[in-house]
Amino acid sequence: MSNSIFDKITAGELIEFKDNAPIKITVKGGSYEDCHKPENQNLVDGIPLDPVLPDHFEQMEHAFRSKEEIQDWWGRPFIITNGNSYMVRVLNGGAHDRSCGLGVATSLEEDIAIAQTGRRV
Repeated sequence: MSNSIFDKITAGELIEFKDNAPIKITVKGGSYEDCHKPENQNLVDGIPLDPVLPDHFEQMEHAFRSKEEIQDWWGRPFIITNGNSYMVRVLNGGAHDRSCGLGVATSLEEDIAIAQTGRRV
């Protein structure tokens, strides 16, 4: 990741800079809590299934995410169910502000294979 000033702040914090003129930056977004951590999710073969994610997860620039959220979710696939279809997503930088889809399947077993390999098998 980068060494930007945003690496030092998390969602909801207020930072004031006082070099030439006062500037205030408020980073909007939800908080990252223990209930959002991958190990606290329903896991199927080690893959989070319908994880409880922060409200901001699918709409926040990666630069504004907390270090803990990045460490926990970067590169870790998860599965979202929708009726009788399953979607594998991952936070990997493919989009600047949300997770990316790796694949959609009609069975949980197929989606587990997609999550484990990072691609449709």
